[in-house]
Amino acid sequence: MKLVSKQSVLAMAILVVTFFFGVIFVSVQQALRLGANEPQGSMAQDVAKELNLGRKPQDLFKDQVDIGSNMAPFVIVYDKYGKVVAGSGYLDGTIPEVPVGVLAAAKGNKVNKVTWQPNERVRIASVSREADNYYVLGGRSLAVVERKITSFTRWLIAAWLLSLAAAVGIYRLSTKPAQKKSKPTITE
Repeated sequence: MKLVSKQSVLAMAILVVTFFFGVIFVSVQQALRLGANEPQGSMAQDVAKELNLGRKPQDLFKDQVDIGSNMAPFVIVYDKYGKVVAGSGYLDGTIPEVPVGVLAAAKGNKVNKVTWQPNERVRIASVSREADNYYVLGGRSLAVVERKITSFTRWLIAAWLLSLAAAVGIYRLSTKPAQKKSKPTITE
């Protein structure tokens, strides 16, 4: 029977620790990002229902949300060609247009969830759905979620490095040669 070397055990420990920290990172990052799709997903669904009941898009919006600086969710209604009809989300004074493919992907009672970047400084968690004669996009800034992910990533990297240092420390202690105890000498 062949014994496994201590170096192999150290390498396996490093791989296992790295794998588990990777799983933790992906799980938490995905939970935070997927959670960023609410409440705007529900808001888009509610607006689509109102449009399907015959309400006019212009009658559905009273407030304006500056999506460049505000974390509040917003909704925008587009026609079937992707042109803005009405909405509550404004960027630099106008309602931004989303690529029509984002909207078309919601065709046929589907929901399309994507990260939309209307300019270099704004990232939006968007949820699109189809209404009878329109597409409805609900959105909310990802700034808070991205700050949480960045903070979590820093803490996780620190914990991972500490775990690796502990594994190397244990390895070094276990490979350190034992010191011989000297027998007391009696002198006369």
